[in-house]
Order: sequence, then structure tokens, then C-alpha cells
Amino acid sequence: MSEAVQNILSSRLFSTRGGTIAVGVFAAFLALLVLLLYLSSYRSSVRNSSAAVPVLVAKRLIPQGTAGDVLGTTGGFEATRLAKKAVKEGALTDPTLLRGRVALSDIYPGQQLTLADFSLAATATLGSRLTGKQRAISVPIDPVHGMLGQVVAGDRVDLYANLNGVIRAVMQNVYVLSASGSGQASLGGGESSSSMTFRLTPSGVARVAFVSANGELWVVLRPATRGGTIGPNVATLGQLLAGTKVPRGN
Repeated sequence: MSEAVQNILSSRLFSTRGGTIAVGVFAAFLALLVLLLYLSSYRSSVRNSSAAVPVLVAKRLIPQGTAGDVLGTTGGFEATRLAKKAVKEGALTDPTLLRGRVALSDIYPGQQLTLADFSLAATATLGSRLTGKQRAISVPIDPVHGMLGQVVAGDRVDLYANLNGVIRAVMQNVYVLSASGSGQASLGGGESSSSMTFRLTPSGVARVAFVSANGELWVVLRPATRGGTIGPNVATLGQLLAGTKVPRGN
């Protein structure tokens, strides 16, 4: 079709009332089509931002320094689904990513687990695993009293003291930061140096240091979770000799 013919048709189209209406209807149709396409795109983006995605959240308090390797076996976290827009950057969805890592700070119940919350155990310094008034103390300990080779970093223990023939619990639910040495005979014929490092409050440090300097310290392994609260559990020679009933172990 030539340009002249197109111009004639266009002039006739706009010169008549029917033609003007037709053009208006066509323009309105195009505008409606564009609006519908925009609304469809907007709804799709809204659905994507609110779509539920799986993330890992803490079920209970995860203390600083907790090893990621044991969180799954102790029920420390659970998988849940959150709206995509509510998921934190770096949120973890795969529990295997926690292997070989430790919590850099306390993680509270309901808090999302993120990669920034954990550090590789080999690169985490001892100081980075302490916060607030927490302190670390290392005490020399023999393999039997300290259960060396069985109690490892990340375990929780109760500490018993033997002072002048009286044995009693002095600390409970103590976090073990490290345990070194096996107590095996060294090349020189003596025992290799063995020690255990605990995370304590300042008052706990004083109690453990006193026992270590003036008596014997026993390390008693606790369950990973729900270890319960213990009392002083004092035991003396007189009590043992006078006892009429032998208590059962659980």
C-alpha cells in the first residue's frame, strides 16, 4: 500500500465520528492490555517474595563455642519455612554446613542460623569463644580424674572436689573448651602434661583454681542435653560408713 493511500485512509478514519471512536477503543484496549501485564508481573513478584523457603532455626539456646557437629544430634535446631523476604542473608538450609564449625556467640531460640554465626573450629581463637564476664581457665589434671580421651571440647561436665577427705560437687554444667594430653608415659619415663580448659564465671574460676591448688578435681561427664540440676552431693568417710542403704545408679 502506498504512502498516499495510507494518508488518505488515516484522514478518513479520523475525519469520521466512527473512526475516532474506533481509534479510542483500540487505544483503551492497548492500555488495558499493558495494565494487565503489569499486574500479572507485580503479583508474580509478590508471590516470589512471600513464598515460603526452608531455613534452620534454633530450638533452644545454643551457647557460644558449641560445636556444629553435635547440634543435630542434640536437637539444637529444626527446619522451618519462612517467607522469602523474612529470610536473613546467609541463612543456613543444609545442616551439613555446620560440620567442623563452632558458634561464635550465643544463638537464642527461634533465631535463624546463618553462616556468619559460625566459624571453622580450626580458625576460632579461644578469646572469640568468650563473651561478657565469661573466663577461661586451664587446670592440670590426670587422665583418670579428668576422663582424658573421653571428655572432649564441646562436652559439658560437673566438677567435684576432694578436699581433706570430703568430696562434694563444686560446679555443674561446665563447658569444656579444650582437653589436651592423654596421660600416657612420656619418653622420659614420667607422665605427659595433661590439662583441661573450662569456660566459667569469675567466681567459678576462683573455686576451680582453689580446688586445683589444694585438693583433687574430678571431672564428671554430663548428658549433652537435659542433664538436670545437681546438689552438693557431699560424701565423707563418716557418711559412707554410717550409710544403711546403697543408692542405685541411673
